[in-house]
Formats: sequence, C-alpha cells, structure tokens
Amino acid sequence: MHLFRRIDRHGNITGRLTPQSVCLIVQKHCNNIGLDSKQYGAHSLRSGFCFTAAKVGKNIKLCNKQGIKKLESLQRYIKATLFNQSAVAGIGL
Repeated sequence: MHLFRRIDRHGNITGRLTPQSVCLIVQKHCNNIGLDSKQYGAHSLRSGFCFTAAKVGKNIKLCNKQGIKKLESLQRYIKATLFNQSAVAGIGL
C-alpha cells in the first residue's frame, strides 16, 4: 500500500503519486515554512524516517518492510544516529 495517493477532482483516491509529485509537495511546504526547498525532496521523507526510527531504538531491519530494500542505503540514512549514541553526545563536544 502506498502512503501518497492521487485524489481526482471528484475526491476519488486512485494510484500512487510519482516521486516527482511528492518532491514538489515537500518543496512547496518547505517554502511555506521558510526552509530552502532546494535542500529537500521526496528522499528527505525516507531518510528522515530511517534516522528517526533508529534514533528511538527501533530495529533498523524493520525499515526494510517500509520499502527500503538495500541495507547499504539504510545504513547511510541512519549514520547520523551513530554520533548521537556515542560517548561524546550530550557533553558539548
């Protein structure tokens, strides 16, 4: 099942949105809140999901069930969490 779906002018929910459509929606909302939309896109949602799941202690392999197939990609998405879990996190270094 896809999270982002098309809705026609009659309110009927149909097929999935293209990655480009999701990107345009993300960028529009980034602009609305004052962020540089060129730094964000559809991929930002996937990366943010993986980062947050790892940060709160979820088993990262569960992300595979959410459509992230390559372990290398998954590891890249969550690499920032490694610093948060290190001994220097939270001591001002």
